Amino acid sequence: MKVRLKTLLRNVSLWRTLVVNLRLFPLKTALKFPVLCGRRLDAAGLRRGAVKLTCEPYFGAVVLGISPNPRFPVQGMWTLFRISRGGSLECGPGFVVRAGASVIVTGRLECGEDVLINQRALVSCQKSMKIGSHTRIGWDAQVLDSDCHLVYHENGNRIFLPYKPVVIGRNVWIASRVNVGKGAVVPDYSIVGRGSFLNKDFGSVKTRGNVFVGSPAALRATGCYRLLDIPLEIRVSKEFKDSDREWMTPEELGVDVEKALNPPPHRGMA
Repeated sequence: MKVRLKTLLRNVSLWRTLVVNLRLFPLKTALKFPVLCGRRLDAAGLRRGAVKLTCEPYFGAVVLGISPNPRFPVQGMWTLFRISRGGSLECGPGFVVRAGASVIVTGRLECGEDVLINQRALVSCQKSMKIGSHTRIGWDAQVLDSDCHLVYHENGNRIFLPYKPVVIGRNVWIASRVNVGKGAVVPDYSIVGRGSFLNKDFGSVKTRGNVFVGSPAALRATGCYRLLDIPLEIRVSKEFKDSDREWMTPEELGVDVEKALNPPPHRGMA
């Protein structure tokens, strides 16, 4: 509990947290402090109805601009959180935006529970985007449902619609420096490999544990899953460091795979 309190006081701006909650929610809900805010949060467009929680509000259900164990230095790093008039965010518990990330919503962004957007990532929803539960968006990744600008095609004399919905399934790992473009559909239990560019609809893929890699991304493997239990990951990684082996079975490592794929419900600051 002492470590938790120390972490809270070191990372959270009490003033920003109070202001953001009062702007987003009725007083009774705001005083439960469902949203915790970092010290360098650049937030705009906050108003009643802009953010809807799909759970009963509780302390720290949503975390904005906080990185207790950062991948990059957070000093001087701002987090951008913008919801324009007409835009809305619907999210479950455990919606986490790390320090230095940007979330810009002018359309409708729907997120399940336990969704993490890591440092320096950009999520820009101009019309429609869905992100499933237990999804991780890695550092320096970009997810956009728009070209952001209009392009004139001289051949055919056409200007095409710049928006297409993006749908990311549950238990998806968008690795670092991935670009997900308009029209992308990523199936449940998938991994998009580092540095890939994915802008295709893979909704017809019915296998699990899919690995998409490349630019443009293509299905390269199946049956591969990211385990979402962080304490387990630390323990197992140490065992590999102390061993010369390249792989071990879950039984040898004492890993309950199904449990590691589906973490327990979020109940506090992530």
